[in-house]
Amino acid sequence: MKHFNKRTMSKVVALAVASLTCAGGWAAAGVDIGGVLVIPKLDMKVAHDDNVFESSSDAQSSTFMETAPSVEFRAQQGLDIYSLTLDARNFRYSSASDANHTNGGVKGTIHKEFTRRNRIDLGASYQKLHDLDAVSDGVGGSVTEPAAYDQKKANLRYGFGNEDAIAQIELFGDVEDREYKDSNFENKDSRSTQFGTTLFYRLAPKTRALVELKRKDLAYDRDQLVGGTVQKSELTIDSYLIGLTWDATEKTNGYAKIGRRNRESSVTGSSDQKATGWELGISYQPTARSLIQLSTSRDYGLDNTDPFQSSFTDSINTMLSWTQEWTDKMTTSVSWSVSDEDVQNIEGRNLKQRDLNDVTVQLVWEVSSRMTTSLGYTYRKRDESVKAAGQTDDSFDRNIFSAGISLTL
Repeated sequence: MKHFNKRTMSKVVALAVASLTCAGGWAAAGVDIGGVLVIPKLDMKVAHDDNVFESSSDAQSSTFMETAPSVEFRAQQGLDIYSLTLDARNFRYSSASDANHTNGGVKGTIHKEFTRRNRIDLGASYQKLHDLDAVSDGVGGSVTEPAAYDQKKANLRYGFGNEDAIAQIELFGDVEDREYKDSNFENKDSRSTQFGTTLFYRLAPKTRALVELKRKDLAYDRDQLVGGTVQKSELTIDSYLIGLTWDATEKTNGYAKIGRRNRESSVTGSSDQKATGWELGISYQPTARSLIQLSTSRDYGLDNTDPFQSSFTDSINTMLSWTQEWTDKMTTSVSWSVSDEDVQNIEGRNLKQRDLNDVTVQLVWEVSSRMTTSLGYTYRKRDESVKAAGQTDDSFDRNIFSAGISLTL
């Protein structure tokens, strides 16, 4: 099993918790076919969920089987890296067959360095997914199935300037589109786009100052009736941030940004909102086998929790994780995320106040270079306080216990 190193730390400073799960990313495997590394993988998990549909009342529990085959095609030419992944994830519930569903899709990434001064990262994905928090009703209100939706994403990041130069600049952009297949949830069809630029200036060999300007557009496809007039449900958020990135020692690196975010509504007569926004990520490696990560941010976003409303969020999100490699074969990971959200309508009026807490604990044992096993526990809690008439309290608790195996062929 590989130890964490400085290069790995910089890649995971944003706290991608998925990299801490049992999917056997620890082992080098695959088959080289004409310079293309083909990595087939199969993840299987048996779990018990005591609130399958995240219901605030009449929680339905069930044991389920999760089967997730995937295959990755990866090629590298010098510093250029190309990757294409096909995956699927099937869920079968013993006591809640209405929740049975299959997700799947394709995603690809390209990292290309034209010269020492020019580099680009591209990514795109298309996924067919299901939302267990948005459940269709059958006759008499009976559950039929989780709502299916298509999700399309694309992102680009272009960097100019030698990594050792005094100044560098990055241009970035991304887009995400979500389309529900059930007409009951058309209010949730949405898209978000973001683009901007970051200018870096080196203050010391391992510390850079930055200035970042970016614009984000959040929009639901369906118009809303506001004040007796049908209007577009869309927000524009402009962010003006300053900060630092650092790679101070062999043990720690990170970034910190703070500034203003201006929220403009498309609704006629509504007032703009301004707030202090921030983005912080710290990665700390006290020993060669231990990694602690912290991230926090305040930003505006789309609300995907209530499938019947086109609402937005003003939220503070924080995540803390610790991964410990006890031996060459045994690793544990613990992560905790908390969100404090103000759910708002297009006019900026508060509809709900929502607190979300997620805790995940996992033990991974690498049986061989191609097989890992895992034991896991996830706890999720949502507390909501209604702030406007017509809203409902959708608070819930959820516990999931699991045992899994991951095979890389």
